[in-house]
Amino acid sequence: MSADFWILVIFAFFFGVLIGWLLQRRTAARMPQAEQDAPPAKISLIEAELENAKMLLKAKDADASIASETLASLEETIARANERLKLIVQAVKSAKFGD
Repeated sequence: MSADFWILVIFAFFFGVLIGWLLQRRTAARMPQAEQDAPPAKISLIEAELENAKMLLKAKDADASIASETLASLEETIARANERLKLIVQAVKSAKFGD
């Protein structure tokens, strides 16, 4: 590889960078400012999906808390019923063997 080859490669690289920069400026000058500042449609769609996911997560948390409260209430009811059953068994045993 000769020095002439590398000089041409470097020149081609900088020429490509210059052309890209000029095209970008030309495109930006033609586009109205409102369109330049507006986020792309895909970003707004992703933001909407994130909001929906957050709402679903909150709804699931609410459902989980309702289920947790119901389970706690059920456990308390079972504990009370168990105590009553123990009292009944004790009364039956004392009536059966106490006479």
